Amino acid sequence: MRVTKPMRTILDLLERGEVPLATLRQALREGLRRGLIRRSEIAEARKRFTGDKQLRTFFRRWPPSGIQEIRDRRSLSKGTGGQA
Repeated sequence: MRVTKPMRTILDLLERGEVPLATLRQALREGLRRGLIRRSEIAEARKRFTGDKQLRTFFRRWPPSGIQEIRDRRSLSKGTGGQA
């Protein structure tokens, strides 16, 4: 049985157009927060699908506000908050 990665699933749903963009953006944020999606996967998707209008629209305002806060909280919880 084949299983797709969360980023691939989000891109597939986006392509089908059956799920609201807000829901897919939330899924992307959750995937990042939970460590299921890497920022490099998002960057790669942005590069690969630059010709797709729907994907350009989806990624237009990425990263949304709050992503830096999530990254900062994760660093603090791991004890790497930049404090010497």
